[in-house]
Amino acid sequence: MKVRILLVVIISIMLSCDKETNSSGEVKLQVTEYGSNSPVKNAFVGLLKRTSNGVGSSASWEVLQSAETDSNGFVNFGNYTNWNNLYIDVQHPDYSDISTVSYEKVKSQQSKIVLNGNAYLKLVFVPDSLNNYSYRVLSHDGAEKNCCPNDLVSASKITERICFATAHKITQLNYFVYRDYESYQNHNNIIFDSTINIRIGNLLDTNSTTIKF
Repeated sequence: MKVRILLVVIISIMLSCDKETNSSGEVKLQVTEYGSNSPVKNAFVGLLKRTSNGVGSSASWEVLQSAETDSNGFVNFGNYTNWNNLYIDVQHPDYSDISTVSYEKVKSQQSKIVLNGNAYLKLVFVPDSLNNYSYRVLSHDGAEKNCCPNDLVSASKITERICFATAHKITQLNYFVYRDYESYQNHNNIIFDSTINIRIGNLLDTNSTTIKF
């Protein structure tokens, strides 16, 4: 009797695992915008099948279908089996791309893919005097993504920089002012540093902030 019960349990587990790894049905999803939850129309969505188990760029993919989202952000590729081999790519010129995310993961997220919208941050540096100061800017959004070049810029005059940011997110900006252009590697020459958080506006908006030092 115990042996029969054990066999039933094992068979049930095997059938459950097989069902989980070989899910099938309608492959459909909706693409929305981070922060606003608005549908993203005309996003290019690719349905891919993984054909090799390489890592990163060494993996091989077969494009099964591609389509654009409708006015409500939806796309439907019809019925497919073996969802564990299916992946999704999403591209739109106004948003950050999504590459090779598994469809099973998309399904677990209520069949939604959320795109980060592009926006811009305009920084205006205003020195209190025309000294030979220099500054370096580091910034990132909630995903720790650098949106300003980590380079050194002469700040002996009012200077403007345009940085990439993500719409509807708070961008953390760190900046450092050095005594002169040549001394930036020596932290003893930092005369001013600060961290500020800036809330970014809507898609493709440009937020502007002035930094005085």
